[in-house]
Amino acid sequence: MNKLLVLFLIIGVSGALSGCLVAVPLVVRMIKGGHTATVEIKPPPEEVYTAMLRIVDSTPDLELLKRDDAKHLVEAKRGKDQVTGTATLQDNGYTKLTVTAHAGEKGQDDKGLAKKFIEKVCAELGVQYRIVEK
Repeated sequence: MNKLLVLFLIIGVSGALSGCLVAVPLVVRMIKGGHTATVEIKPPPEEVYTAMLRIVDSTPDLELLKRDDAKHLVEAKRGKDQVTGTATLQDNGYTKLTVTAHAGEKGQDDKGLAKKFIEKVCAELGVQYRIVEK
């Protein structure tokens, strides 16, 4: 039986252009063999997708496994670690960035790997945020 663990974190996202502080949830969910982290951010899906591709292209030890321009999906691996990111437009006008990570290397953490990829994407986009844990 799969056990699901949902951890809600609140992240303050400050849009680079708007300058306003918006509190959005970062949800990290344990799935069999990995973690999925989701955050809503202001940049449109196309920009988020392009940022994910830039990160993979500029990181020598990351190998692009799959890209889907229509679905704004990027799948990459480093050794036995694998991440999949998708960017989808939400009804509220924000982009939902979903990252699923499977850490295959000893000592790696699925949750940390998913969170690290989200942090890299947000940094690439110039989106400022802070994590507040309850």
